[in-house]
Amino acid sequence: MRYYERIGLITPERLGNGYRDYTQEQLRSVLEIKELAAAGIPPSRVAPFLDCLHAGHTNSDDCPSSLATYRDSIAELDEAIAALGARRAILAQRLEEGAGCTFPAAPLEVSLQLPENLPVPEDDGAPGMIPGTRLRWFSVCGCRSRCSPTRILPWPQHWGCPPLKRLAENNR
Repeated sequence: MRYYERIGLITPERLGNGYRDYTQEQLRSVLEIKELAAAGIPPSRVAPFLDCLHAGHTNSDDCPSSLATYRDSIAELDEAIAALGARRAILAQRLEEGAGCTFPAAPLEVSLQLPENLPVPEDDGAPGMIPGTRLRWFSVCGCRSRCSPTRILPWPQHWGCPPLKRLAENNR
């Protein structure tokens, strides 16, 4: 009630001991403010309703200014609903697009076995040619973010791809 007093909606009398003395009309105003707040009309916009009560009307919405406030509030709700509907449509579209992505279940295996009819190359001494060296594996990324789903990329270029990152951690 002190809030309503502070913003000027009610002005109670002060008794000699400093207590506030509310009239029946002020208590009715507070009940009306609370009912309007429950309907979504903030205290800052209840003045037309209180003016209607103070003018002697039985109901706070018997005046044209109160009805205009209802219309404005409904228009604001309609705008909010439209904005939320647009946001929902965007999220639903992105969900559908994302759900349609396929991610590789496992990294592309690289065969270390050469066909039997190939000649054995000469060892040039390069570290990558040392027998028993494990080859870096490659993967086709389907994350559609920074990676290309049509290229085969070496693993370090995929650190931003969460599905492939999980696969790398499992294959260490």
